[in-house]
Amino acid sequence: MSKLPTQQFGASLEWIRVNNNDQLIPPIMNICMDFLSKPDNLETEGIFRKSGNASQIKELMAKINNGERIVFSQGDVHIAAVILKTFLKELEEPLLTFKLYENIISIESVPKDDRLVIIKSILEQLPPQNYVVLQHLVEFLSLVSILHLNFAKPFKLFFNQSVKNCTWVKIIRIYEVKWLKLMYNF
Repeated sequence: MSKLPTQQFGASLEWIRVNNNDQLIPPIMNICMDFLSKPDNLETEGIFRKSGNASQIKELMAKINNGERIVFSQGDVHIAAVILKTFLKELEEPLLTFKLYENIISIESVPKDDRLVIIKSILEQLPPQNYVVLQHLVEFLSLVSILHLNFAKPFKLFFNQSVKNCTWVKIIRIYEVKWLKLMYNF
């Protein structure tokens, strides 16, 4: 089945960029993050833990893939969070790429003092668009973390739920703060 030019779920970042005026950040990510970044929404309990109405989420995803504009309403926090997680989960190729999978998995076997160098090396190997999208995502999750006063929890919950089939949760544990520093000091 061929993709629609407006498709975002199940497409590659490259496909989405090419079909959206060369925007590096997929439109659905911006829509979800902008909505979730509103002060009242950021403070919502269980922002990435709770799920929304499954049929409503499927309906919104179909609208997004068909190029229809969606607008979240007050109270749609969990729906926006699920759509963001689902988008990342359904990318044709994971944000951290299949090619880097073995390197990411091997991080735990590297001595702790050497891990940041390895993480930086992995980040440098990401395709430029993946790096920009990852940086945008980490900046957003850091905002969520700061507001929830438990820095690691939102990262862990988000990655556990949305990237679980990639097993790349292992780089997001003790390294969140150091990783953010790496992202900004490249």
